[in-house]
Amino acid sequence: MRNLIKKILKEEYDPFEWTKDLIPSGNYSPGTIYFAFGDNEEVRKYILESIVKSFGDLKLNGDKVIMETDSWCDFADLFYDDRRGSDGYINQYLAKQILCDDDGDWWEPYHGSDLIPNKREWKDTIWDDLVLKNEKVITEILNYIKKNYVSKVGYNPNQLDVFGELPEKQNVVEIKGRVLDENYFYELKEDLDILGDLINEEEEFLELKRELSWAYADAYNTAARDEIWKSVKGVIERTFGGGVWKQKEVKKMDGTVNRHYMEWGVTDLFWSTVLSYFDDCGYNYDISNRVEGKSLDEIEEEIDNCCSQCLNPAWDYNYFLSLYGERLRENGDEFNPRYQEWPDDDNIEKYFVESVMDRI
Repeated sequence: MRNLIKKILKEEYDPFEWTKDLIPSGNYSPGTIYFAFGDNEEVRKYILESIVKSFGDLKLNGDKVIMETDSWCDFADLFYDDRRGSDGYINQYLAKQILCDDDGDWWEPYHGSDLIPNKREWKDTIWDDLVLKNEKVITEILNYIKKNYVSKVGYNPNQLDVFGELPEKQNVVEIKGRVLDENYFYELKEDLDILGDLINEEEEFLELKRELSWAYADAYNTAARDEIWKSVKGVIERTFGGGVWKQKEVKKMDGTVNRHYMEWGVTDLFWSTVLSYFDDCGYNYDISNRVEGKSLDEIEEEIDNCCSQCLNPAWDYNYFLSLYGERLRENGDEFNPRYQEWPDDDNIEKYFVESVMDRI
């Protein structure tokens, strides 16, 4: 019996039980209901649809809030706007470069010419550390040399054959006074260390050396972008969860087109953001007005007179992502994650192989 009495008293004095009967079915703004009754399940049910429909990038799936973005670029403004430099941290400039590929060109974190080793370091950095570690690259380089530099043994462009015709023209290249013919080429195939020295030092191999150097610069920049992308994508997904690409048909004046967009489940983030917005508005609207007995019309009029933006956050922000970004800036919590400044060696090697295949 004692437990039953306690249960009855608890239910009778539930501080929010009375809201179930008082929250009307009328068209009151979300802020009015929140300031009148506080945060509870019934209040959330009342204001959810109204707020979600007010934002251009939100929709409901049952009671789940879904955010739509056109691309990763929509998140760029959430990052710290530090114009002085990144110093190993992702700022807004870096975020936009990695997320917003407007012209379809790959952004390079480093100037390619700055990455190309000087003559003294070239052989160690490119030839020894990258070329000699990959049989596929070695084979490609040897085939390139054979095709563009090697002539047949005893080739004489002026000597007629048995039919009285001149031989097919071949490229004759001399290295240190010696013709690079098939015999010399075989020797170099057997001693790749010497071949690397010759490519590095001899003018005749300048074009090949240049292509290998730019392949290294491409690989380094691609690996560096990977590190930045990993950090940028990580902080976005830790906040918004994993996005899913979707497609739907959109009717326009000139016909129907496919719209590609991303969906994000943001229910918890939605409530924490919206409720904190209302709570901060409480500094403008005397939250002590949240008392039983005051009419909702009076509360709405008071809020409208003192701070109309507190009636609905979407009145100040057309998009939820804009509201969230402003909340970050107001609290000094803009995204500013670290990234690995020195790219992974394995990634550089992988991209170097790809670039060499494309170039030669």
